[in-house]
Amino acid sequence: GEKSPPPGAAPQAPPAGGKKTEGRSDDSDEELILEHSDDDAPEVATCGARRGATDMSPASSLGEFGVFAGMLGCVRLGLLSVDQLQAMRRDGLISESRMLDAVLRKLDGGEATEVRRRTLYFDFEFDSSTKGDGVSVSSDGQAATFTRDNCVLGETMLPQVGQAYWEVAVCSGTNAYIGIARRERIDVQRNMGSGGGIAFRGIGGHEKWKECSHDEYGQRLSAGDRVGVLVDLPAKSLSFYLNGEPLGLAFSDLDPTKRYWPCVSNNAGEMRIVQSRRIPA
Repeated sequence: GEKSPPPGAAPQAPPAGGKKTEGRSDDSDEELILEHSDDDAPEVATCGARRGATDMSPASSLGEFGVFAGMLGCVRLGLLSVDQLQAMRRDGLISESRMLDAVLRKLDGGEATEVRRRTLYFDFEFDSSTKGDGVSVSSDGQAATFTRDNCVLGETMLPQVGQAYWEVAVCSGTNAYIGIARRERIDVQRNMGSGGGIAFRGIGGHEKWKECSHDEYGQRLSAGDRVGVLVDLPAKSLSFYLNGEPLGLAFSDLDPTKRYWPCVSNNAGEMRIVQSRRIPA
């Protein structure tokens, strides 16, 4: 019959998810490398049109780090989440002293958890119930036509974690703004500039506006141009793109405790949500 492992021996288990774990042989001085991602390319996720999915948490299971008991000495415990540390403690995979050391380092800020924030291509529709009287929304919620200098909001609130990106095509118009707004602040019967939005104005001028004050920014738009909006609430930042090219950071003082929605305004024109799902580099 097969021999049982000696008492106290760590269980041997293959890395989860089929990930390959590279290491050193017992007689080598090379450092062990534990892989937990396929490459260093930016992670991209897609959120639901009405749900605004925000699942951007780091891997929560030990298996996703390719960790097994015989290699725990090679893991930087300070980079594991609290849930992962608790799981290791519960399973008895590391000593109490090592656990205490890891917790103390995290409390002291010595090894902060570093997780790449994903960029969501943010799906939404224009909200036909939150618009100015001079705005008509298409039946699919993808286009807005303006006969007066009014606003329309998106129906989905922006995620309060990670980064959200979307694009709007300015088909025509005389006073186009693209950006975000707080529902309790914006006056949809006015444009985003005078109505209290946070926006890039590209037709009628080239400025950045934040709740009725503005500074010069970016460049003028032409009919058919795509304006991209990149919001990072944890970083308090808002940036804009023109046809995929960055216009630079517009604001770095958003309030991450507030709730924001996509918003556009125009006069005598049309704007349409772009469905290409392009993410800026």
